[in-house]
Amino acid sequence: MTLPVFKTLVERVRAQGGGPVVLALDLGTRTGWAILHVDGRVAHGVVEFRAGEHPGHRFSALRLWLSGIHKKSGPIGLIVYELVQFSGAGAQTQHGAQLYGGWKATVDAWASLNVVPIEAVPVATLKKFITGSGNAPKDDAGRLRMDARRAAKGWAPYAGITVAEGIAQQGFTPRDNNDADALGLLMVGLERMVGRGAA
Repeated sequence: MTLPVFKTLVERVRAQGGGPVVLALDLGTRTGWAILHVDGRVAHGVVEFRAGEHPGHRFSALRLWLSGIHKKSGPIGLIVYELVQFSGAGAQTQHGAQLYGGWKATVDAWASLNVVPIEAVPVATLKKFITGSGNAPKDDAGRLRMDARRAAKGWAPYAGITVAEGIAQQGFTPRDNNDADALGLLMVGLERMVGRGAA
């Protein structure tokens, strides 16, 4: 990725006549979010959706949060989220897949009811866009795990940047890897808008 890309993408969207409010989501219990307002301002952070007193509470809370963003920030014109593919049969993987499916279904249903288009971005696509490598680690902890696996195979340590480092190179200070992913997803969504010429 040529750096800094983000400001160039925003300028290109403006040159095409502006664009809609874009909301990017890294779905999870700690959902990373980033929003590009019509005037080019970016807000980002992390919001938590926990089960509470009822297992469905987290999904209801997500729906209410989306409606609040939609009302407060101007109508959302595009939602971009990370498309996660799960593999493995472990209980933790199964539980994570079930929760992700609930968050994804909640966003999809909300977007359908509010006539908001969706862009789903595979994890490897996000990583490659930000770092140049589709298997880059998301943060320093991920780099340590990757380097341990590589060392066990007799390979050299990973030499590239993490997703969090790539986002920092764009001038952002993400709170965690969820926040960093959301900022990266926002950039991928903007590039797709610019590429279509439909800002």
